Amino acid sequence: MTLKQVQAEVKQLVEDLKSVREVQAKLANNSNKNAVSVSAEPTVSAGPTAEVLAELNKNILNIETRVKQLEDRLSQQEQQLDDMEQYGRRNCLILHGCKNVPKGSYWELEPYILNILNTKIKLPLKVEKSDIDIAHTLPSKKGTPIIIKFVRRTIRQEVFNNKRNLAGSGMVITESLTKKRLALVQRCREKCGERSTWTINGNVYVFHENKKKMSPLY
Repeated sequence: MTLKQVQAEVKQLVEDLKSVREVQAKLANNSNKNAVSVSAEPTVSAGPTAEVLAELNKNILNIETRVKQLEDRLSQQEQQLDDMEQYGRRNCLILHGCKNVPKGSYWELEPYILNILNTKIKLPLKVEKSDIDIAHTLPSKKGTPIIIKFVRRTIRQEVFNNKRNLAGSGMVITESLTKKRLALVQRCREKCGERSTWTINGNVYVFHENKKKMSPLY
């Protein structure tokens, strides 16, 4: 079953559950009214039987169980899709706080990036043009961040491991994260503080109650 099919079935079941509950409420209300009538006039029918309401309750339970199963499956599929998207970003880093960024093609941006990587970050080995797959600026209200995709994971990791060398330059390097993981980072920063929140290989960690903990994505 695809993600869209699961979403569609969950939506339909929720609507069915709503309808069944409305019927249940009406029957229960009528049953109460009839019970009052019966006590006043013994010849009047007591209305819906307990068996009818019991059957409705059973249907509600079945629907709720199915909805829970589908919601769990939906959550699992969403997590798998997010993992796949994050895996596709594994060779990428984002450079923030850039100033006087060249506007134009990648070939104009490339020397600017290489200069920062080789003079500001002070890597053990020089980063060459051949080490960068592609790079481009990202839309942002703050500065002009640049996303860089490296050809090899080892180069990317070397840059990330030495990002502290940018201290005092106004620039910072972060991992390229999915929308869901970015939202998680924001929540963790609000709760635990910016200095107590960080990412490693797309996973979000927090330092909470003097312990390093990996924050669950879902």
